[in-house]
Amino acid sequence: MLGPLGTPSHIERFGTCVLVAGGIGAAIVLPVAEALAEAGYVAIGIVGVRDSEHLVLLDEMRAACNEVIVTTDDGSEGLHGLVTDALVTLMAETAIDYVFTAGPIPMMQAVAERTRQDAIATVASLNPLMVDGTGMCGGCRVTINGASKFACIDGPEIDAHDVNFALLGTRTGAYLSFESCKLDEAVEALDA
Repeated sequence: MLGPLGTPSHIERFGTCVLVAGGIGAAIVLPVAEALAEAGYVAIGIVGVRDSEHLVLLDEMRAACNEVIVTTDDGSEGLHGLVTDALVTLMAETAIDYVFTAGPIPMMQAVAERTRQDAIATVASLNPLMVDGTGMCGGCRVTINGASKFACIDGPEIDAHDVNFALLGTRTGAYLSFESCKLDEAVEALDA
């Protein structure tokens, strides 16, 4: 195991910050929320999951944020809907200066597209496969403003408005069949 990789989270005088976490993205958002709280900034968390059973680090997020909004796809806890639904509502009610997001690629893309409309600074924590942590393998290559960058050294936190999320999704999906095969082998080995 190698880490931490990339550049540290950038904490500055942002104003009102919204931290949008999808699923286990809460594990990435939490340290940022804690750093913002320590610096004395207003931090509002939006945590979205499939159902209440998939909520993680909710108590910790509530301790670090001024407010936490929970959304679930099935309505089993918090608001029934997506994190972007909660974000749009919050944007209508509150002046937001900065958004930080981590989670599934489609969710981060939707957050970036929505905040782009209002020119709200938005950073996404990208998590493509990182093999060697030096940029040599190219596994974590992402396209930022048309240029190739490496999440392990140039990221993982990147201006979300500059990320080619469609290409990132395609590259991340390139290993899905291999990962599925290896997971099946691991389950068979445990059952044996």
